[in-house]
Amino acid sequence: MSDWIAKLDLFKTYVLENKSALIERSYETDCGTKLGIWVDSQRKKYKANKLTLEQVKLLKQSGFVFDVLEYTWQKSFEELEKYLEANGTIKVPRSYLTPEGIKLGIWVNSQQKKHSQGKMSIEHYTKLEKINFPFKANEAAWNDGVTALKHFKEQEGHARVPQGYECPKTSHKLGTWVNGVRRTYSDKNLSDARIKELEALGFEWNTIESAWSEGIEALKAFYKQHGHFHPDENAKTKSGISLLRWVKNQKSLHADGQLKPERVDALEKIGFVWNLKDETWNTNFKLLMEFNEREGHTSVPKDFEVNDVKLGKWVLYQRYLNNRGELRADRKEKWEKLHANEH
Repeated sequence: MSDWIAKLDLFKTYVLENKSALIERSYETDCGTKLGIWVDSQRKKYKANKLTLEQVKLLKQSGFVFDVLEYTWQKSFEELEKYLEANGTIKVPRSYLTPEGIKLGIWVNSQQKKHSQGKMSIEHYTKLEKINFPFKANEAAWNDGVTALKHFKEQEGHARVPQGYECPKTSHKLGTWVNGVRRTYSDKNLSDARIKELEALGFEWNTIESAWSEGIEALKAFYKQHGHFHPDENAKTKSGISLLRWVKNQKSLHADGQLKPERVDALEKIGFVWNLKDETWNTNFKLLMEFNEREGHTSVPKDFEVNDVKLGKWVLYQRYLNNRGELRADRKEKWEKLHANEH
């Protein structure tokens, strides 16, 4: 027993100096004691139930590892929890090595393989499941994408991810992932569960339609604040799209006859005009309507000005065009309606 105690003391010294209870089988002490072989023999005796209760107690007190595989698994699991907390994902690069030297990426892959082969214990499965471990490789990519999308929404207030967007912290290519998800959805290959998971985050499948709706809402807000439809380069939609560019796109599509009729109607209902001349005419006509409301007639004095607009001269010119039959049909209709209702 004294020899056994001496070797136990050598083991304790090793643990204290190396901060580890795992010893290579080939390890020898400076005095020539084959400590690695002794440690290995204790494990075999423990499994064969050949150690006394006292020996088992003393070994446990010294931090002895009876089951190396289980010990290694638990250590790796602890490192995975740390990685998840630090990075917000369980997608560990295959080459990743922890500061303690654990090949965590390889370990994660090995757990996925064991699960697929039905070789994982219930205890290990339960622990992994609690941290939403991706038992399938493609499940890991999905979970990472959803996690990145959640973070994006928390920061931006919406789930409309710009193309090419890359998460600053994790370098996750969220823009590419989102595009891939939409393609899978359009091909009818996305499960109902995943569809619901994304829609719960406010994810939109038709980005063109949602971007247009966002654009017109931003234009309404801009008009309410500024009184015109000429946004500058600083005006943005909620998802950061240039409102100036959006307006130009609508005008270009309208000029080419490619803007949907319902969109044309929606824009015209808020007073949007397609060219500057129309907008100027509408603005001046609105001033004339206000003059009529205020004065009870449309006989604006020739030199009358309001808001830097020479309204008197403008009215005279419109009368001239109308009398010659040269006033555009839509303008003529407004003009005659106003004069018919003149106070």
